[in-house]
Amino acid sequence: MNADNLPGDGTDNRSRFAYITELEPTEGGVKPVAEASPERATPKHSRGNHVITAGINGIPAAGDRLLDISEIARTLGQYYKHTISIPHRDGDELDFVEPITGEVVLTNSGDALILRGQVKTVLRLECARCLQTVLTPVETSIEEEFDLVGETSAWGVSSDVTAVDGDENGAVIKGNVLDLGDLLRQYLTLAAPTWVECADKCAEIPLPEGVVFKRLEPGAEEPVPASADSPLKHLAELLAEKERRGNN
Repeated sequence: MNADNLPGDGTDNRSRFAYITELEPTEGGVKPVAEASPERATPKHSRGNHVITAGINGIPAAGDRLLDISEIARTLGQYYKHTISIPHRDGDELDFVEPITGEVVLTNSGDALILRGQVKTVLRLECARCLQTVLTPVETSIEEEFDLVGETSAWGVSSDVTAVDGDENGAVIKGNVLDLGDLLRQYLTLAAPTWVECADKCAEIPLPEGVVFKRLEPGAEEPVPASADSPLKHLAELLAEKERRGNN
C-alpha cells in the first residue's frame, strides 16, 4: 500500500463512484453510454449495442440520452443527480423546438431504484382548427421505481444486481442501461395537450375546390330548402293525420 494513502492520514481517496459508507451516502454510480458504431466490432466492455464511454471525467453530460446504471444498482444508498439539456435531433418522434431541460435524481433504496425529476420543453403541435403550427410549452414531473434483482453468491453477497423495468412494451432499462431519452419522450407525450388552438384568431381556412362559403348578414336567417318528395314524407303525414283523429 502506498504510504501516502494510508488510512487516517486525512486524505479522502473515495472516487465519485465509491460505495456508500456508514457516515453518508455517496453521489455517483452512473456513467455515460454511447451507441456503438455499426462498422466497428463490439468491444468487451460493451452492453449489447451500446458502449460505455469515459464522458467528462466519467460523468454523463447534460445531453446524454443513455446512462449506465450498473454501479448505482448494486450500491445501497447511492444516489445520482443528473442535470438535463437534450437538444432535438433528426429521427426524434417528439417534435420539440427547444432542448428538454430539467433535473432527475436516481436513488438506490435497496429494493428499488427510484427516479424522480422535473423536465420541460416546447413542443411543435398543430392547431385543431386551422392546422397551423402552435408552439406549446410542456412541463411534467417524473416518478418511476425499478425493481432491483440480485444474484446471490455462495457467500451471501449480491455480486450482480439488475434494475428491472416491469413495463414490457415501453421498457426504458435494458441490461442496466437507462434510456433516459425515451423515458422523457414518454412522459412529455402524455403531458402534451390533445387539443391546442392558435393564440390569436385562426387565419382564413381555405375551402376545397368547388365549395362556396356564403356569409349571412347579422340577424338574417338562412333559408330552409324545400324537402324533396319521398315516401317517408307521406308516411309522416299519415301518422300525423291518424294522431289527430285519435285525439278527436
